[in-house]
Amino acid sequence: MTRPRIIVVIPAYNPDDKLCSVVAALCRHVPVVLVDDGSAQDGQALIDRLPAEANLTVLRHDVNRGKGAALKTAFRHVLAHHPDATGVVTVDADGQHVPEDALTVARRLEHGDGALIVGVRRFNADVPWRSAFGNRVTRLVMRLGCGLTLSDTQTGLRGIPMVFLPAIVAIPFDRYELETEMLRALQQAGARFEEIPIRTVYYKGNVRSHFRPVLDSMRIYWVLLRHVVSGVLAAIVDFSVYLAAFSFSHHILLSVSLGRLSSLFVNFALVKLFAFRSHHRTARQFVLYLLHVGIMAVVAAQLVNVAWTSLAIAPEMSKIPVDILLYPVNFLIQKALVFTPSRR
Repeated sequence: MTRPRIIVVIPAYNPDDKLCSVVAALCRHVPVVLVDDGSAQDGQALIDRLPAEANLTVLRHDVNRGKGAALKTAFRHVLAHHPDATGVVTVDADGQHVPEDALTVARRLEHGDGALIVGVRRFNADVPWRSAFGNRVTRLVMRLGCGLTLSDTQTGLRGIPMVFLPAIVAIPFDRYELETEMLRALQQAGARFEEIPIRTVYYKGNVRSHFRPVLDSMRIYWVLLRHVVSGVLAAIVDFSVYLAAFSFSHHILLSVSLGRLSSLFVNFALVKLFAFRSHHRTARQFVLYLLHVGIMAVVAAQLVNVAWTSLAIAPEMSKIPVDILLYPVNFLIQKALVFTPSRR
C-alpha cells in the first residue's frame, strides 16, 4: 500500500451541509483528518452522517477549544500516524475553499522545495467588509511588526511541510491567533513562503464564519503588539534613569548611556524571549546586543545634542522623540543582525 504523502486537515465547528461535499471531493484523492471542535448536536449529527470513507479520520473535542486547538490536534495525529508524510494542507469547513484549489496546493506542496504554500484570495468588492478590512490591517501589521510581506495573512488554505508541524504544535495559542502566530514563528524558523492564487468564496456575507471581529482581532494583534510592548517597558526604565542621571550630572552622553545600561538586561530578556521568541545562541546574541546598544546610545546622544544646540529643545523633552525616531531602526537591526532566526 502506498503511504500518503499529503494529509488534508479540516477543523470544524458547527458545520453545515457544505462540509459534506468538500469532504467527499477531497477523500477521493487524499486522506482527510477532520476535527470536530465541540460542535453542538446538529453539527455532530452532520459529521456522523459523513460517508464511511477509508480516507477519512474524525477526531473530536468534547468542548469547543478553538480553531488553533483543532489544528494542533490534527497535526499531532498526523505526526503520530503519518510520520513519513510530506506535509498537510489545511482547509476550512465552511465551503470557502474549493476542493480543486486545495488539491492544487497539495500538489505544489508534494512537489515543491519545502516552502510553506499560502492560498491567496482576491479582495474585491464582493468580499464582506469585515474580511477585507481585517486582512488589510493584519497585512500592514505583519509587514511593519515582523517584516513579513504576504498578500493574504488570514487565509485558512495552507500547505505546511511536515518539518514545521512540531514547531506549530508548540505555539501556546489555541484560537484564531494561531494562524497569524504560525506565520511569524515559521518566518523566525527560516521558512520560505510561496503564494498561490485561489478562488474567493463567501456565502451570504460570510454569515457562517465563527470569527468574532473584535475579540479575535484583539487576539491576533496582541501576538504582534508584544514587539512594541517590549520596547515600551524597556523605554520606561531607560527614560526614568536618564532623567535622574541628567538632573545630577547635566551630561547628555553619560545620562543616555546610564539609561541604556540600566534597561539593558531587562530589554534583552524581553526582546529575546517575549518579542522574538528566540531560544538559542544567548552568549553570541548578548555580545551583538551590547554592541548594538552602545552604537545606538552614541547616535541617540548626538541627536539629543543637535536638538538642544540647534533647535533649542531641552534634553529632557527631546529624548522621547529621538527614541521614537530610532525605534524602527532599533527593531530592524535587532531582527536582522542580533536575533536572527535559525535556518533549517
